[in-house]
Amino acid sequence: MIDIIFLLAALLIGLLIAYSWARRKESGEGGDPFVDGLEAMVRRDWREAGRCFKRAVEQDSENIRAYEQLGRVFRELGELPKAVKIHSDLTVREGLSGVDRSRIHLELAKDLRKMGRLREAQEAAAKAVEADRRNVSALVVQLELHEQEQRWDDALAVLKRIESVSGREQNNRRSQILVEQGRQKMADGQGRPGRILVKEALKLNPKSAAGYILMGDSYLTESRIDEAIQFWEKLPFEVPERASLVFERLEAVYFDHGRFGEMEKFYTRVIQQRPENPDAYLALAGFYERKGDFALAVSILENGLAKIPGSLDLSRMLIRLLARSGQTQRLVTYTVELADRLLRKSRVYRCRTCGHESDEFHFRCPGCQGWETLERPQLN
Repeated sequence: MIDIIFLLAALLIGLLIAYSWARRKESGEGGDPFVDGLEAMVRRDWREAGRCFKRAVEQDSENIRAYEQLGRVFRELGELPKAVKIHSDLTVREGLSGVDRSRIHLELAKDLRKMGRLREAQEAAAKAVEADRRNVSALVVQLELHEQEQRWDDALAVLKRIESVSGREQNNRRSQILVEQGRQKMADGQGRPGRILVKEALKLNPKSAAGYILMGDSYLTESRIDEAIQFWEKLPFEVPERASLVFERLEAVYFDHGRFGEMEKFYTRVIQQRPENPDAYLALAGFYERKGDFALAVSILENGLAKIPGSLDLSRMLIRLLARSGQTQRLVTYTVELADRLLRKSRVYRCRTCGHESDEFHFRCPGCQGWETLERPQLN
């Protein structure tokens, strides 16, 4: 939702710049400092943007948008008292439309939030919504402030308004808030009401890793071991990239209850159903390493590398186990292969803005067209 808002804002600025340039070209006028300021903002050249907007308000003290953007520039530069002063002064201007007033109060809310004055920021955001009830950006800031203050009931109420105004359900966000509501109740000793909320969250978003972990943790506090295991074991299959978050929990529970052998079956099942997940290979290899079965641990890692040849984690663990088991020749082979892979990776140029990768250096990124943004990654 927030990404869409930023995209629309960027598009609006681009259209405004294009329109202004077209008007200036038709009329033969000189440079417009307000448009120049917007262009500088697009480049994130905040100092230049500030200079442009200052010229714009000197030329026209009634240019509300120039004052508004100047305040935003001060916020970006970290000069927060100046940003607050400008936006506060604008809120008392006469003749503002509801949309203008809403937009200015929203900018003030952002200033205050960045200063850590959350309650005042919430009041400013509420005024922004009151002035324009369809200002989704203001509602989003309200939502984020409630989340920051862990006011989950208020957050859900605002989310409902966002859904109503935008006409789109926000199931993932609702799920996240429900999980936090559940966490809060569980922390207060209300395990069952908390779990009801988290189960509702998992219905909305079956990919909620936090939900599965929290359900298992809650059941464990009540010594309901099988139910805890049931939820933890779902996570590697529903959210494979977060699988490692439950492996230690499962191993501890199985070990404490004399069922450690079941971990081997579980890890094997995860690998069979999610062969692209390196965490399962690492966990199973670690399981055999602790049993002293280095040969089987090495075999598991080699199978993992056959499925995921680029995994540095699997390669590092394999090299360590080969060293521990004294397999010198294979150790040298894998070490050289890993070194070659790291060297190839270090020669790739990556754009720090958009992430585009290239084997060749470009002064202008082929992905986002940014200037001087390509750099080689630092290998730790």
